Amino acid sequence: MGPAGPCLEAGHRPLDHPPFLWSPQLNAAPADQIRLLDVQALDVRLSQLSHRSNSLPEHAEIEQLSNDLAQLRDLLVASTTEESDIQKEVFRKQIALAKRVKLPIVIHNREATQDCVDILMEEHAEEVGGIMHSFSASPEIADVVINKLNFYVSLGGPVTFKNAKQPKEVAKHVPMDRLLVETDAPYLSPHPYRGKRNEPERVTLVAQQIADLRDMTYEEVCRQTTENAERLFNLN
Repeated sequence: MGPAGPCLEAGHRPLDHPPFLWSPQLNAAPADQIRLLDVQALDVRLSQLSHRSNSLPEHAEIEQLSNDLAQLRDLLVASTTEESDIQKEVFRKQIALAKRVKLPIVIHNREATQDCVDILMEEHAEEVGGIMHSFSASPEIADVVINKLNFYVSLGGPVTFKNAKQPKEVAKHVPMDRLLVETDAPYLSPHPYRGKRNEPERVTLVAQQIADLRDMTYEEVCRQTTENAERLFNLN
């Protein structure tokens, strides 16, 4: 039904299924901690993986480097030009890692849509594609990430909110073969549980809302979004 499999987000989930790479948010926390991780050292490790010609790296290697990149991301705050530039550099390294290990990228974007799309295009992220997780941008941006970046658009609880006009427009606009559903649990619980802790089972409410908006059956939405997830993650 959507991005419900394991991922490389800070190493919180096991790699017992095909993983995917979790991208930066392009915003984060205390600037005085920015040097706790060495960008150059991470760059050396990424270069070593990229130049290994005999085989792909093991999942544990991918996970560790992705975790380190994510940790660096979480120490950054884009309050100055220098810090913003470092965030963008780390983002580019994550895209490079995804391309090297041939895994789709999951984008968690907050208030940085144009920067995010520009960098994905510059780094040719369409080679591996991915998901715009908890998508909150316009139908026009959805067209760009689908048609130019080979990404899927994933919708969660906000599509069920009464006054959430844009997510509903996106739900009706995106081609069904490029749509996924999710919960983002424990956050963004759908109506009528808005404001409460979210649970994975509530993805059914998201699917039902999309079915209603598109004049489809719930079963049709479930079938198509499941097929989309299987295609993206090569689960067949």
